[in-house]
This record gives sequence, structure tokens and C-alpha cells, in this order.
Amino acid sequence: MAVVAVAQREFQSLWRSILSLSSNIVHASRLRIVIICCLLTCSSAILPLGGGLGGRTPRGRWGRSKYRPTRRICPPVRAAGDLQVQSLLTAQERKKLDRDEDKYFYSLPRMVQHVDESFLDQLTALYRRVIPPNSHVLDLCTAFDSHLPLDVPYASVTGQGMNEKELEANPRLTRWYVRDQNENPTIDMPDRSVDAVVMCVSIQYMARPEELFQEIFRVLKPGGVVVISFSNRMFYSKAIQAWRDGTDRSRADLVSSYFTNIQGFTRPEVITSVGLPGDPPEFLSFGGVGTQTARAIRYGGVPDPFTAVIAYRNLKRV
Repeated sequence: MAVVAVAQREFQSLWRSILSLSSNIVHASRLRIVIICCLLTCSSAILPLGGGLGGRTPRGRWGRSKYRPTRRICPPVRAAGDLQVQSLLTAQERKKLDRDEDKYFYSLPRMVQHVDESFLDQLTALYRRVIPPNSHVLDLCTAFDSHLPLDVPYASVTGQGMNEKELEANPRLTRWYVRDQNENPTIDMPDRSVDAVVMCVSIQYMARPEELFQEIFRVLKPGGVVVISFSNRMFYSKAIQAWRDGTDRSRADLVSSYFTNIQGFTRPEVITSVGLPGDPPEFLSFGGVGTQTARAIRYGGVPDPFTAVIAYRNLKRV
């Protein structure tokens, strides 16, 4: 600290001397600007901005080094349809710790919620906001609850899942079928037949997302919406490696890449919080801290992290 104090005094003395010399120069104002830039450059070498004497690397919003996406050169994947899509994951990144077929893992019904009430309330509020009434909805990887608003009428809700008893117990489904999307990533619906496709806390298990999103695009009407929601909870042994090794931010980036890999989707939007009744006003949210604190009190615990990635099928022909 003594070195820093001496340096600051030297800068101040130098600054006063230079100003007295520059007062007789016609373009003194320009000279002063140049000198200020030089002094700031010199001082930053001694006191790096944002890092003190330690000179730490600037951090991103999530407390980690700022994300820099990398590009992979992978062979194209033939999707169910006429177009090819680029492979986004390596063979290693698709692997699961549990190598058995998924149908054995999901053979027994699990009539439990896999995320907390705060997460589900936000998801229902988001569905209410982006899915119009009387829409045709496709709920992928669903179970006994689709989390759609109970007071909103829909023309139809089709469900795909892994367990027959769970699907039978879902009161919102007008039609359902059992299918392992990792074994056969096709959708039993005609082209451009649904207004919305939703998937709740299941994207982490998809080992063939490129083909699945090609199918989602195929069945979606122009202007239709896709909502992919997830938290940090998972069946760890069934999640793909790319998901297990990731963070909340990198997982959102990964799901966003599933959309951008398909020509015809709008730019994906990442949503990490949806307003709920009882939340404090915006000026008291303090960057989300006030909102999370209020929800922790209201729900009786720290809420599960909420992330949803949404995109629309472009109205223009592609």
C-alpha cells in the first residue's frame, strides 16, 4: 500500500506540473484529454480495474469466467425429415452413467413432482403468458401433470412419455402415447399441427437432441412456441455428460444451441424468473435478491433455480 500511495502522490505532482505548462498552449484542452488517458493507463498498470493488487480476471454474471462459445466440427446428423442438421454433441457428451435402456429406469410410475412449488408456479405462469387459449399443445416427456393453467381451455393436449400409468393419470391429456425419444426421436403428429410444444425438466436426458428438435420444428405451426424448462435437479445417472458437466449458464447455452441449429426458429430467449403474485415490486427486488428472499419465506425454503428457453417457429417459409 505504501508503494501505491507514493505512486499516487507522484501522479498528482506530475499532473499539476503538466497543467501549468499546458495553460499557454492553444489546444490545451485536447492535450489535457491525452494526458488524462496516459495517466489512467499508467495507474491501471499499478491498480488493475476490478482486481485490486491481485489483478483478477473479470467475472461474468454467474461468478465464472465469461462464457466464450466454442465451435465443433462434427459430421451432420440425418434427422427425421428432408433436412440435415449439424451434430452439436460428441459421442462422449451423449453418454450416460447408466447405460441400460431408459425404458427399464422408467418402468415403475413415479407420482411425485421433481421440482419445487416455486418452480412449477413460475412454469404455469409462463405457459399462461406464451400459450394462447384454444391452442393445440404437445407435451413431450410428460407424466401425471402437465403444469398447464387449469382455467385456460385448450383445443387439445397430446402427451408423450415413458410410463403408461403416469400418462393415464394426467387429466389434461386428450391423447397420449409411450415412446423413448432417445431410441426413436420422432413425433406421432402431422406437419404443422400444434401451436405449442413444451418439455419440463427432461431435456437433460435427451441424447439425440438434434433429431428431436428437427421433429419439433416439423410439427409446429408457423408462429408456434416451444418452451423447454429445467432446473439443477436431475436423475444424475440418466443425464447426458454434456449436461452433468455443465452449469446453469452453460446448460441454457446448450439448449439455445438446439434451437439455433435448426434453420427457421427465432432467436431463443432465456428466462430465469417469472413474476408471481406476492413478489415485491421491481424497485425492491434488488437485482432478484429481494424476490428470491420473499419466495424463500413464502414457500418455506430456498427455491429451485428456474430456467426456461423459448423460441418460435418463424412465420416466413424456410
